[in-house]
Amino acid sequence: MTPEIRTYIAVLLSGEDPDVRRRAAEELGAAPGLAPITALAGALEDDNKGVRDAAARSLLAIGGVAVARAIVEYIGHSNIVTRN
Repeated sequence: MTPEIRTYIAVLLSGEDPDVRRRAAEELGAAPGLAPITALAGALEDDNKGVRDAAARSLLAIGGVAVARAIVEYIGHSNIVTRN
């Protein structure tokens, strides 16, 4: 994993500015590996709709079995926004 990807993951998970977190989620859409997928899946529960949408789009762009495994738990989530 490159230092740039590590930075995007850190910003996505702990950044204070939602616009910066959203941009990090968008950038991770092209990143290979399980760590970005895991971070993006976690961002599906972000308080900011823009961050959630960017994470969902990035996960769709990555696709594959690893993404399906990372998001399957959200199918039965109690929050309808997260579930959808």
